[in-house]
Amino acid sequence: MDKVKQIASILRTKGVVSGLRRTEDEINQALSPCAIPPQSDNILYSMRRWNSYTPALCTKDDSSLGGGYFILWQGKGVVIDPGFDFIKNFQNAGFNISCIHAIVLTHSHLDHYANFEPLLTLFYEYNDQRKRDIKDGKTGEFTEEKFLHIYTSLGTIRKCSGWLDLAHGSKFSASPISRIYALDAHIGEAFIIPDTQIKIRPTYAEHNEVMATGYSIGVILELLGKDMIHKKASIAFTGDTAWTPEVHKQYDKCDLLVMHIGTVTEKELSTHEPYHKHLAAVGTIKLLNEKRDRCKLMIISEFGEEFRESRRNIITTLKQASPTPEKCVVADIGTKIKLPEIELLCEFTSCHKTAELRDIYDYYGVVRHYCREHTPYKSIWGVYG
Repeated sequence: MDKVKQIASILRTKGVVSGLRRTEDEINQALSPCAIPPQSDNILYSMRRWNSYTPALCTKDDSSLGGGYFILWQGKGVVIDPGFDFIKNFQNAGFNISCIHAIVLTHSHLDHYANFEPLLTLFYEYNDQRKRDIKDGKTGEFTEEKFLHIYTSLGTIRKCSGWLDLAHGSKFSASPISRIYALDAHIGEAFIIPDTQIKIRPTYAEHNEVMATGYSIGVILELLGKDMIHKKASIAFTGDTAWTPEVHKQYDKCDLLVMHIGTVTEKELSTHEPYHKHLAAVGTIKLLNEKRDRCKLMIISEFGEEFRESRRNIITTLKQASPTPEKCVVADIGTKIKLPEIELLCEFTSCHKTAELRDIYDYYGVVRHYCREHTPYKSIWGVYG
């Protein structure tokens, strides 16, 4: 016991104990009930910057981040493809994990599901904390456990099958999963996510997962009114896909289209043939032209980080090739779209104004959007797109 006291004294002297308390407070904050009230702002948040393996590398560059997407509609949150750094970006945006109601996984590549298992672990800890709250005599809605609805491609189910708990809901399981729904674009069945006003439908994607072939998907989310019938807006995510005539026809009636450009190859630039793995330049231009009269806004997302220094030039060229460049927006961490109006919002903290100045390029290819009042100095923040 004397040694224990000695260790405790050393830790207090070195400030370790106070540091541990601060860390514990941060963890408890992350695991606290969602602070966002029902019927609050309805927004699509982009929390994705780069695709592929680069965000997984341990670099000193803080701009080397992956991510995903988060939709908040009528107080319910849906995560799309929580890849590298999603949790970090999510918390930096002011959310905690209890704001999440459902998770959607379009395919089994790491940059689309790397933070899926960590999210489930955090939900397990969240529910464990709620059990302790009840044991301590706390009551009310904030002591309730939360259980997730998982919507996923068959390839992702296969890849996660070694640890994904399919016994959820049984008395022997501590899983935070309510139910797992397999999404297959060839069946095309639409689901209303339980306890939400959101309908989800899988779309076809031409993308090889290696783990599975022919099972990658995109998704369309329909945001419904209180009557659960009338559609307020529809948001389409192409996911990772090559361009094919079948792909573009699926998004004819969407108000907002989120396109994954992926990469750009020398071959497609010389032959003008679509790249077989991603939309790339040719596929993106085709989609921008096909949907020019239908979509209110078209978001270009998921760049390969190898293009971050030339990202502005690529986007400028793509916009020049589009008949409606005013509808084209680059997505980055912090990009916000007001729903159901489909309006790009200023990224300044607590600002809810429309972003009139779009695609402002920061260092290292980072992109921002601001209203005129909150636009940073041009000399510091680089050049407008």
